[in-house]
Amino acid sequence: MWVWRKRVRPEEAETIAKSVGQFPRAAPVLIDAPGKVLIVVEVASSRKSDLEKLRRHFGGRIARLPRSWATPDAKVRPLRIGRKLAILRRPDAGAAGSRKTLIIPAGAAFGTGDHATTAMSLRLLAEVAPTLRKNWSLLDLGTGSGIFALAARRLGAGTVRAIDFDPSAIATARENARRNNIPRIAFQIADIRALEFPYRIDLVTANLFSELLRKILPRLREAHRVILSGVLANQEDDLRRALRFHRFEIMVRRRRGKWIALLVRPAKSGKKRVDGG
Repeated sequence: MWVWRKRVRPEEAETIAKSVGQFPRAAPVLIDAPGKVLIVVEVASSRKSDLEKLRRHFGGRIARLPRSWATPDAKVRPLRIGRKLAILRRPDAGAAGSRKTLIIPAGAAFGTGDHATTAMSLRLLAEVAPTLRKNWSLLDLGTGSGIFALAARRLGAGTVRAIDFDPSAIATARENARRNNIPRIAFQIADIRALEFPYRIDLVTANLFSELLRKILPRLREAHRVILSGVLANQEDDLRRALRFHRFEIMVRRRRGKWIALLVRPAKSGKKRVDGG
C-alpha cells in the first residue's frame, strides 16, 4: 500500500478530491490542519502509479505504508462509546453479530474511530440518540467508512441517508454495512454543496472541512440537531460566527487535542445569540 501526502490550501484539497475520484483504489483523507491557511491531505492507494499521477500534477511526496497498516491488530483496544457501542477492528468471537458492536477495519476511507473527530462525534451521537423520536432519521454528510450511519442504525435510527463525493468511500461504507449485517441505509455519491437536503431531518452528522461546514450551515436549519466536527481549535471562532449569523445554538462543545466537535440546533425564532457551549 502507498500513500501520497501534501500540505495544501482548502480549495486545492477539493481539486485533489475530484482528481482522486478517477482512481477506484484511492481515497483522500484530511489528516491535519496545522495553521489557518494550509491543511495536510493524504491519498492512499494500492497502485503507486495512481499516486505518481497526483505527484506529477500537484507535487507532494509518496511513501510506502507498512504491511501492518491495514491489518487488524489484536492489541488494538475497541473504541467504547459508553455502554452502548464498541467499535472493533476485526470480528470478535464473543461479540460478532452483537447489536452493541460495529466492525470497522482499517482502510483507505476516513472514519475507523481512531481519529479524535470521529470518536467525539460518535459519543455525541450516542448521547443525543435517546432524546430523539422513535425511528429517528439521520443524514450523514461525508460518510467515509460509513461509521456514523452504521452507528445510528445500531442506536435506533429508522431512516439513514449517507453521502460522500468519493466513490471508493461509498464502496467501503457499503461493504462495512454488509460486514455488520446492517440493512436500510441509502448510500449516495454526491457533491454536498449541490445536494438537495431533506425538508426535515432529526439529526445531521457532518465531519467535514471547517470551510465547507460554514458554507452548508444555511441548509441545515431544517434539522432538529446537528453534529459538526472536523474543526480545529483555531477555526472555532470563525465557525461560531457562522453559527451565530445563521441562528444556531451550541448545545454541547467537546475538545480533544486540537480538534473540536459541536452539537448544535437551530435557534428558536427571535433568538440572535448562541450559547457559549
